[in-house]
Amino acid sequence: TLYCKWGKITRGVSIILLDVNDSPPSFISPKLTYVPENTPIDTVVFRAQATDPDSGPNSYIEYSLLRPPGNKFSIGTIDGEVKLTGELDREAVANYTLTVVATDKGQDTGFPPFSSYKKLEVSVIDVNDNAPEFEQDPFIAEIAENLSPRKILTVAAVDRDSGLNGQLNYEIIKGNTENSFSINRATGEIRSVQPLDRERLSQYTLTVKASDKGTPLQSTTVKVIINILDENDNAPRFSQIFSASVPENAPLGFTVTRVTTSDEDIGVNAVSRYSIRDTSLPFTINPSTGDITISRPLNREDTDRYRIRVSAHDSGWTVSTDVTIFVTDVNDNAPRFTKPSYYLECPELPGIGLKVTQVSATDPDEGSNGQVFYFIKSQSEFFRINATTGEIFNKQYLRYQNSSGSSNVNINRHSFIVTSSDRGSPPLVSETTVTINIVDSNDNAPLFLTPKYFTPVTKNVRVGTNLIKVTAVDDKDFGLNSEVEYFMSDESKTNKFKLDRSTGWISVSSSLMADLNKNFLFKVKAKDKGNPPLSSEVAVEIVVTEENYHTPEFSQSRMSITIPESHSVGTVVRTVSARDRDAAMNGLIRYNISSGNEAGIFAINTTTGALTLAKPLDFELHQNPEEYFPTVLENAPSGTTVICLNATDADSGSNAVIAYAIQSSDSDLFVIDPNTGTITTQGFLDYETKQSYHLTVKAFNVPDEERCSFATVNIQLEGTNEYKTRCKSLLPDLH
Repeated sequence: TLYCKWGKITRGVSIILLDVNDSPPSFISPKLTYVPENTPIDTVVFRAQATDPDSGPNSYIEYSLLRPPGNKFSIGTIDGEVKLTGELDREAVANYTLTVVATDKGQDTGFPPFSSYKKLEVSVIDVNDNAPEFEQDPFIAEIAENLSPRKILTVAAVDRDSGLNGQLNYEIIKGNTENSFSINRATGEIRSVQPLDRERLSQYTLTVKASDKGTPLQSTTVKVIINILDENDNAPRFSQIFSASVPENAPLGFTVTRVTTSDEDIGVNAVSRYSIRDTSLPFTINPSTGDITISRPLNREDTDRYRIRVSAHDSGWTVSTDVTIFVTDVNDNAPRFTKPSYYLECPELPGIGLKVTQVSATDPDEGSNGQVFYFIKSQSEFFRINATTGEIFNKQYLRYQNSSGSSNVNINRHSFIVTSSDRGSPPLVSETTVTINIVDSNDNAPLFLTPKYFTPVTKNVRVGTNLIKVTAVDDKDFGLNSEVEYFMSDESKTNKFKLDRSTGWISVSSSLMADLNKNFLFKVKAKDKGNPPLSSEVAVEIVVTEENYHTPEFSQSRMSITIPESHSVGTVVRTVSARDRDAAMNGLIRYNISSGNEAGIFAINTTTGALTLAKPLDFELHQNPEEYFPTVLENAPSGTTVICLNATDADSGSNAVIAYAIQSSDSDLFVIDPNTGTITTQGFLDYETKQSYHLTVKAFNVPDEERCSFATVNIQLEGTNEYKTRCKSLLPDLH
């Protein structure tokens, strides 16, 4: 019985049965396949297999993929081979689900085709095709210095591979100076191994490598920057030994120098503040910059060097150093004399170029600013000064001149101004007044008029009778230096006689009746009143005799002798002779020169009367004194020229240099220029007081004062009619 579309047919016929597509295909391939992710394109990764129980065309199967994912796969329609059409990346997609469709061809027989579906799981097998990747690059961490070992940071990397391909190991491959750090191979934790010193190394740059365990392995590196944070573990250090110079006139606020420090620390730990502990010093310091400035005026003459203790403070340390400041000189001091004025009682100076006195000035400045030299402001004709030492020397003979009289002018007093100057630029100067008063030097001892005194005395002479007068004169000195007193050297031996200390008279002090023909020999000393006193002695011989009736008589009352100047010393010029009619001792005669031999040119033998030459003769120097008779009006102003004396010398050169001096005068109203011989007035001349004056002027050779000549100057005053007007004015009153 066949059932067809026309109905049921039952016939006994031979029927050929034809296959009808009434069965779908069925898959016989597995559901899962594994494909390495590095499989090349066009590789057959799977072969789909399906069967269909139908026959004929109904059993023919075609394959297709239902919505193939990602265009990674394709399938052969006839053979069912699934091929890779795109690159696989397990890290992007690890699993694919493919829907394979198997369709028969039943439609060709007039029946619809049947299809079957099969889900195919494709698992992508991992290949180590990814290197590790760090979470960041670089890693940056900070750690304070000096800390004990500790964790710093953990470096982390990921590897998209799986299994061993994604398992990582870490290691430090570079930059681990002195092995200061360690790393955990598994976790990547980095730890310090020892305390770190920022001043030694402030930053570490490590290179860390992360490696997977695949074959072949993949690795990558990363920079790990570890900054060492500063701790204030270092004191500031002054950068040098500081010294400076500053002029003493530098103004307040002037910057002398700057102190600086260095600090191995950084930041606030390296910021120093400066201070000066000693507030008594004339300096201050800027606490921030270290500038040292002047706070009070400086004076090098008080202090020329300062040592300042400067301290530097950071947040934890304090250090100090000495700063030396030298104060340099400025010429701000004039020389100062040791005395406001100089006064000197100067003894006579018989030579030229002798030191008279010395002035001294000091200048506290330094170098040329303190070098002092001297000069006389108005050139002095009598004195000169050593510019370096301040010693004052005379330029002329300085003799004391007797200034007795009514004039108030002291001709022996010399005043002048000495200036001291430094050698600064500009120089500073100061002045002082030097007054030199020439006083008589006690440089001459009294001289007895004779070398020995002798007198006879009668035995019956009365007590108190003056026998003989000893006379010593000191005519070259003045004042107390010329006042003479007399003393017996040994009064115990001469108790028969008495010496008047003032007059020099020797008188009888006791009876001589028992001393007939007895000789008394003793010495008398003449001493002046100078300081120290000078003295001389003379022998005095007194012989007691009978009555002395007669006086000695010279054989000639007057003698005139002419001798050539060529006579030598010791030549007998003439012998004088005298006789006495008394007998014995009363008839003995002794000779001496009583006057006219003031220059000591001649000597006489006291026993024989022989007159000899004691000094050389010089005709030019020993002529008779000349006389001059000038006149001058009364009331003439001081400094009026009276007369100019002119002496000549036949010698030449230095032997002809003549100087003048007033040897004696009855007034101090006149002075003479020692160089020119000009006599001028000094003081007030009054005719009604005195009409004439007498001077003895000495002209002498400068090298040898003993070679001299004298002149007498008789000055006559002329009166003026100074009372006429005055008398007229008085007439009304007289009436």
